[in-house]
Amino acid sequence: MTLTEPQKISVRIALRELETRLVRMRALIDQDDLSQRLTPDALRRLRALLDRQQAIIDELYHRFGLARESIDVVQTMVAEFSITWTQLVDVRSQKLRRYGEVDPALVSTLDPAISELTELTLATLRILEQVRG
Repeated sequence: MTLTEPQKISVRIALRELETRLVRMRALIDQDDLSQRLTPDALRRLRALLDRQQAIIDELYHRFGLARESIDVVQTMVAEFSITWTQLVDVRSQKLRRYGEVDPALVSTLDPAISELTELTLATLRILEQVRG
């Protein structure tokens, strides 16, 4: 049983995306005090599910000879901050009109903070772009 090269790429991308989410979920579980919201048994079962998913991912990489690509941290940050910049631009008061009438006070209460966050995000992207080369 083999996969064509395009099939390998597709499967590898899906597995990498799931693996990224598993890492993020583990980090969130460790950051948040889920013991206050989940029973010890539920927390144990949740971790077991994450572990099982990772084991299946590892097995599929091996079974189909999929190369594990190292994650380019800088490229990942550039992609995420680019998306964030777009999201920030879309929550300026003038863009919020698509959701209904906009309180005129938002021009002076929301927009300056969003503008600063947008500029800081661009500054972050410029630095990351220098690292990326």
